[in-house]
Amino acid sequence: MWKSGANTAPVAWPGTALTTTETNSYGQKIYSVTVDTSKYDMIIFSGSGGQTEDIPLTGIPTGTGFYCLATKDGSGHYNATNYIHG
Repeated sequence: MWKSGANTAPVAWPGTALTTTETNSYGQKIYSVTVDTSKYDMIIFSGSGGQTEDIPLTGIPTGTGFYCLATKDGSGHYNATNYIHG
């Protein structure tokens, strides 16, 4: 997590560990992390040898979830999309 265009330090790599919260009906684990959007407006997720593209958090409502797509950007980072987790 980091604040774009600011002189504030980002969270040190490898970042904040996610917490497993549940398993969906497809058998996939759902993870959770709380982000203070007054401090951070960008995030990436990483694990298993890959990472997502930079994900902007501006205007994202509380309870929003993200998941990786099978596609990658020009730098080899997984594209991500969001949904409202409810």
